[in-house]
Amino acid sequence: MKKNFPDNNEKNAAIICYTSGTTGNPKGVVYTHRSIFIHSLSLLGHDSIALSRQDTSLVMVPMYHISGWDIPFAAALIGSNLALPGVHPDPPDIVNMISSCRVNKAFAAPAVWTSIIEYSISNETGLEPLKYAGIGGAEPSDYIIKTLMESGIETWHLWGMTETEAIATISKPETGNVHNQGIPMPAFEINAVDEKIINCRGMGKVQVSSWCVEPMPHPDTSIPIALIKLFIWMEKHG
Repeated sequence: MKKNFPDNNEKNAAIICYTSGTTGNPKGVVYTHRSIFIHSLSLLGHDSIALSRQDTSLVMVPMYHISGWDIPFAAALIGSNLALPGVHPDPPDIVNMISSCRVNKAFAAPAVWTSIIEYSISNETGLEPLKYAGIGGAEPSDYIIKTLMESGIETWHLWGMTETEAIATISKPETGNVHNQGIPMPAFEINAVDEKIINCRGMGKVQVSSWCVEPMPHPDTSIPIALIKLFIWMEKHG
């Protein structure tokens, strides 16, 4: 049967996400079909979140939050099962979905994970068969990491920005301290240019270059425009 696929340029805009300005001025960022596809492809790697057809992933990240970290697209790409909890799910609904949908990977912000953990402990429900917990949006607390790991759930710290199209770095137990930012995703180049970051003394600025980074002008106008297009300047958390 002949398939009539649309003739669409891969560099055309597919999604626009807006950021309220967590790390700078409020702005809208355009994601192309190409950048979404490549970033979704990178999520399938073993040292990434290793999404596969054997997985059922619960994505508790709304699509307006950097396209749900592109996990729904990656799931469609590989044929993975996907569980979506709907609008404003509460902890009982989420814990029930983990059990009834046989979820083995779940992704959410720290505040959501805290509510899930506290409900699970107070109701003695457990979180089986969950094996992996992806945490992003803010640094996970010691409480979250310790509680999940003691329950046999491997904890991943995911970092990214609206301007980097979701996940840019991932920290797993085998890479060291899960609190750290971990290692860059494929095709990301990250350079710590601020001495405070290099010496691990606080927040500062980094340079990030990738195929999905949204260009932003740097205040130093002496930098050649070709270099400005390569880098996006951002505040680094942690």
